Amino acid sequence: MKALCLSFLSLLMTTQVLESNCEECPSLSKTCHECISMPGCAWCKNETFLGSRCDTVESLTITGCYSYENPMPIFESPKNEDVTDGTYLNDEDEEPVTPAVQIQPQEIRVKLRQGEPHRFTVKVRQALDYPVDLYYLMDLSYSMGDDLTKLKVLAEALGDSMKKLTRRARLGFGSFVDKPILPYIDITSSAIDEPCRGCSKAYSFRNVQPLHSNVTEFATRINNVSVSGNLDMPEGTFDAVMQVSVCNEQVGWRKEARKLLLVTTDASTHIQGDGRIGGVFTPNDGACHIDEYGVYNQSHLYDYPSVAFLNEKLVKNNIIPIFAVPSSAREVYNRLSVLIQGARTATLSTDSRNVVGIIQHIYNEITETVEIAHDAPKNLQLKITANCSDDVRDENRKVCSGISLGREVTFEIEITAQGCMPDGATNQSFIIYPIGLDEQLTVHVDVYCDCTCENIRELNSASCTDGNGTLTCGTCDCNHGRYGDYCECDGNNLGDILDTSACKSNNQTDVICSGRGECICGECRCQEKLDGENFYGSYCECSNKSCPIHNGEVCGGTDRGECKCDGGRVSRCSCKPGYSGQSCDCLTSDDTCISPQTGLICNAKGTCKCGSCSCSSSKFYGQFCESCVTEDCTECDLHVDCIKCNIYEVGLSKDECAMCSQIIKEVPVLPDDNTTSLRKCSYIDDDECTVLFSYSKDEINNTIVIYVNPVPKCSPTKKTGLPILTLIIGISMAIVLLGVIFIILFRTYTWYLDKKEYEQLIQEQKNVQWQKIDNPLYKQGIQTFKNPMYGKAASTKP
Repeated sequence: MKALCLSFLSLLMTTQVLESNCEECPSLSKTCHECISMPGCAWCKNETFLGSRCDTVESLTITGCYSYENPMPIFESPKNEDVTDGTYLNDEDEEPVTPAVQIQPQEIRVKLRQGEPHRFTVKVRQALDYPVDLYYLMDLSYSMGDDLTKLKVLAEALGDSMKKLTRRARLGFGSFVDKPILPYIDITSSAIDEPCRGCSKAYSFRNVQPLHSNVTEFATRINNVSVSGNLDMPEGTFDAVMQVSVCNEQVGWRKEARKLLLVTTDASTHIQGDGRIGGVFTPNDGACHIDEYGVYNQSHLYDYPSVAFLNEKLVKNNIIPIFAVPSSAREVYNRLSVLIQGARTATLSTDSRNVVGIIQHIYNEITETVEIAHDAPKNLQLKITANCSDDVRDENRKVCSGISLGREVTFEIEITAQGCMPDGATNQSFIIYPIGLDEQLTVHVDVYCDCTCENIRELNSASCTDGNGTLTCGTCDCNHGRYGDYCECDGNNLGDILDTSACKSNNQTDVICSGRGECICGECRCQEKLDGENFYGSYCECSNKSCPIHNGEVCGGTDRGECKCDGGRVSRCSCKPGYSGQSCDCLTSDDTCISPQTGLICNAKGTCKCGSCSCSSSKFYGQFCESCVTEDCTECDLHVDCIKCNIYEVGLSKDECAMCSQIIKEVPVLPDDNTTSLRKCSYIDDDECTVLFSYSKDEINNTIVIYVNPVPKCSPTKKTGLPILTLIIGISMAIVLLGVIFIILFRTYTWYLDKKEYEQLIQEQKNVQWQKIDNPLYKQGIQTFKNPMYGKAASTKP
């Protein structure tokens, strides 16, 4: 019953996802399995169905399809035990009568459609007083001597502290140094047995004390060990961790227990490839090689394991490593912890005096944290949302922190199949598990990749035009030489069947039927859509809904225009009388732009476009450009144009002037305000004179009467003086003329000065008197020297 309820809820949630996330169905799908590969799409199996067979169920039902293939997700939970604590006969028992259940459900089976997410919930509750196995793995190279001395003192205290955390705690101890070969250790005869004074022979890893609940025995074994020595700085940590991880029987790991591996060292570790330095080329095999003495005896044959391989073994056996190292090595192991699932790092004091505190702190941190992981294949996408409490829902992480023991948390899992099973597999399985607990949820996944109707084939069906095809899922799989939806077309050869040139609009395109239909027997069969859109034309190039939209309707609606194909095979709006524009959004009449106040189109302050006023100046606005945004224009300005054209015959054209609805009267003197409710106005004409007028509105006849004094009032300076424009032009020309005269005078003056200087230079050249005088400083460049011995007689012969 519980599995049935979960299945129903899952189906309901999936249906909601489909309604909100359904993508457009491929209308040109040829097969059922191709159609159902799209989320939310169904395949119509009716033999006589003429529409698109691949569509949503709602669309298919509306178009008359009564039989369709629409596979729905299936969710079952064959194993769904409630989370609970384990039960024991008494406090001393290590094996439970009924084991704890810390994850629910334990097994589910789900069948999904591609691309459609499915959600289910996983509960996790850490059991109270759950057994703990703590294995202490210590680096016993010579530099760790003081740490070993301190551990011998703290051994019993360490055991007692674990008993306080849980009554069912077991402790084990192991040590490591490095591979017992060159260049890692000294193999000379004087050093191989005793690498340092008081040191034991070097070894890779030794299982000193398997996991046991006897704290006294744990302390005794530690007191009997001693340090050893090696040559290089890095240690064989990875070799030791690998053996502790895979040697379950020798180490004594319990299946129903939280497994903690505490690694203490003061140096970095050798990694994969370092074994080649010592001539070890065989990759680590990840197998247990501990002999009857508890020693790893194959370290000289296998290389150090890689980080990824080590992480795989730790995860497989649900072991959480804790690296307790001094601050000098903390950075290396911090990076390593990121690469190993669930790993922790702590700072170890120089002599390991804080090791008990580290274990207590890390244990509390682990038990207060619930994190789940999975090993789902790549074609299955998982999204995990942690619901840590009633008011905390973390959509970005899959971990809850600060959770007390015994408190239940839930995780919402969303699984989506990105494709079919690889290599033709019928189903896949993967696990979801809380990190550090030896429990898991096994998920079996199957994906709908084929339709059930595809297994039913009617050979030589009468529905396929005289038995020329096989009927499958309502469609015909045509025999050789036949093609078409119902095998109604005859093709003598493959070239005839595949020839679609008649369905292409031109020789430069590869698109058949404009991408809106199928080429059947050399003709385009256009698609039809549920929203009323129809494609038509020789190449399905036309659509009754591909024209521009106005007010939410094509071509503004049927009362404004229709969408038609023009001569260029492009859909355009054909507007009805009274409308224009690409979407028939414009009114051709100016009636809606005529001002009720003046009778003018837009009060002569703008133009009528598409039935509305477009004001010519930014200072005017309103339906008829009747309002002004500045203080220098008022309602009086609305009547100026009509006064100008009626009284002075300037401004508006005769046709525009005839549209003025005001009654304009010429009077020598304007009526007095005290006798009539008039509004006085004035404006400045082109001669800078003031024209006075007043107007009133007849509320009964809704007309405006304007009284105008036709004689403008001009100031005396305006009547006798020169026009301002003429004066400005005259002054400007005078300034320019004076500037030209100044430039001419200046150039004449400079020319005169240059000429005078030139004549003076010529005159000085004529007055120059040249004389030939030797330079008193000149000396001849040739000197004669005489040899004083020259000409003397040679010495006499002996």
